[in-house]
Amino acid sequence: MTPTGLGNIPALNLGVLTDAADDADDFLLRSYPASVMPPAITELMTIRQRPQRGGLVNVGRGYEPDQQHEYATSLLAAGWTADLLDDYLQPVFGELHPTKQIKTAGEILTSLLAWAYIPAAELDTWVRRVLGGNVSLLLSPHREKLRAVIDYWRATTEPGQAATMAADHYALPAATKIVRDRRATLPRLPELHPAQQWRHWCTQRLPADTDAGAWASGLSSESLRHLVGCGWTVDQVLTTVGEPIDVPLLADSIASLDFLTPAEVRMWRDALGIDLAALGEQHDILLRLHLAWRHTGVPADLHPLCLAAGVTPDEARHLHTAGHLNAESLRTLIALNAA
Repeated sequence: MTPTGLGNIPALNLGVLTDAADDADDFLLRSYPASVMPPAITELMTIRQRPQRGGLVNVGRGYEPDQQHEYATSLLAAGWTADLLDDYLQPVFGELHPTKQIKTAGEILTSLLAWAYIPAAELDTWVRRVLGGNVSLLLSPHREKLRAVIDYWRATTEPGQAATMAADHYALPAATKIVRDRRATLPRLPELHPAQQWRHWCTQRLPADTDAGAWASGLSSESLRHLVGCGWTVDQVLTTVGEPIDVPLLADSIASLDFLTPAEVRMWRDALGIDLAALGEQHDILLRLHLAWRHTGVPADLHPLCLAAGVTPDEARHLHTAGHLNAESLRTLIALNAA
């Protein structure tokens, strides 16, 4: 059944969501002014003004320096420090042409955002200790294979220990410098937990009263394994998806929202009144909202209510700090706005 909203609150429409994401972007840009940006971003922002062959540099459509600033802002909101992010951007300046520098920066920043579900310090350990410092190996065509390895280690080790445990196991040399070598290939990382063993591992973690046979195909799903690697329990996946036949398809939709907790996935599904498949299509908008609203300090369960009430991130942070923001007050405001 398609959800209809949060309790007696009408479902948010996608237009409201899009406008809220734009407000969220503006909030983050104000929260992270140029003075706190990594030096590499500051340097990239000057490229348009550089003389080049008798005129100013034309960086071209899709290579706007302002966009790199926005990506960097999102990563800072996700927990990256300016110094660490600057380390990852230094390979940009090995490119000879300004346009290439901007493009390479965009590729690096978007690849880091694609791994936003992993804390910055942990991802940095994966890059330096397992990938030899090569940020290119975070990108396709390596990404899916690497994700399978990371999912395994994150599912079977204590939180925050996966990269260190994997590096020790593979006995790979650590790197101190971040590089970008598109010609490099992934180190040989034996698959310690192939698909059939993953299935057995997940089956062992089914709730006691679950018919394992009914869930057999779903338990082989790569997306389910990814969610387990993100900290979901098998029970949480099954509870969220609902029916065994839907696991391979819907787990894929949920897996694209790996930066959200199980409760947050269900919350946004209910708030928008859409099914899980449609929710996965809103990945970009939900990531922007997630990063900005997390920065406000407002509890996650209040974020959709703030959107429904028309409360901006700035207003929400102020009200929360003052102790005046709660579900009851937001529901009252929503009712008053609708009257």
